[in-house]
Amino acid sequence: MNDLRESRKGRNVCRIVLVFSIIAVLSVLHYGTATRHMEYHILYRELYFVPIVMVSLWYGLRAGVYFSLLVVILYTPHVMMTWSGQPGVNVGNLSQIIVFILVSAITGTLSDRERKRQLEIREAQNLASLGKASLAMTSELREVLDALKELMKDREMPASPNFSQRLKNQVDRITTLDHTLSHFTLERSEAQKDFAEVDSSVERVKSKLKPLAERSGVTVETRLEPALGLLAVNELDFVWMIEELTTNAIESSTAGSTVTIASRWSEGQCEVEVHDRGIGIPPENLSKIFVPFFTTKERGTGLSMAVCKKIMKDCDGEIRVDSDRAEGTRLVLVFRRIHPQTRG
Repeated sequence: MNDLRESRKGRNVCRIVLVFSIIAVLSVLHYGTATRHMEYHILYRELYFVPIVMVSLWYGLRAGVYFSLLVVILYTPHVMMTWSGQPGVNVGNLSQIIVFILVSAITGTLSDRERKRQLEIREAQNLASLGKASLAMTSELREVLDALKELMKDREMPASPNFSQRLKNQVDRITTLDHTLSHFTLERSEAQKDFAEVDSSVERVKSKLKPLAERSGVTVETRLEPALGLLAVNELDFVWMIEELTTNAIESSTAGSTVTIASRWSEGQCEVEVHDRGIGIPPENLSKIFVPFFTTKERGTGLSMAVCKKIMKDCDGEIRVDSDRAEGTRLVLVFRRIHPQTRG
């Protein structure tokens, strides 16, 4: 992982050196060439597009536009210096400034879209591979679970309450993993969807996570809009998602802060939001949090966010994330389908 990170860092340094070297050379040629050699100046002007397109392709819309503005700053003084001698030509040169920015914006937008498409393709491939592995793993896990449950019922099991509790905790952990992996199987994706009630489900999660919140010194508050109706999602899945998101929010929060679980009706759809006031998710990780097995935790599986996205996709909804250092992280579950008899 460190080698890959160093390789990317080295590649970025080489790219930055390259584009700034091109800009420096073009600027020197532009300002060092006599104005009577207009054909050379036109050539230099057109060559400015090369580093602009390169940056836009490599780093996307924002970096491309910023870089084009840098080119404009370097290019404009030459236009102003030669304005009196060649006003007609320089009107065209001045309009080229707009073209620089437009090219960077168009190229950067297309680059961002392609990067997003490639990420979605990789994510779909990961999910497909995970689904195949899950079929085998869940079968094995269920056999282990059945054996452990039978062992707990056995009268000859050691009478130590600590042993019994530890064994029960391990069974619960395996049960959770089994439930998590089952969402990636085809049978689960095609299962009939049930309905979940928001208020009671959220309150169950809040009650269950109260000990964790107290140990962490975090307050969990709810702001639930009444009479939202029944959501078109399996109730166990909905409770599991809220529990996972809230647990992550508590673990990401500092002592004395607040985690808020809110629900609201907005533009014909129901939104359920979990908001923490932690340090936020680094920008470079925002696009990765839904990729299976990606985690920044020492003991995390990297599956909970991928499962949440899969559940929401299966019920025709979506999950949104907004994060920064000042406001913390907001994760919003958006449900577009509710029980037809509960709300108009």
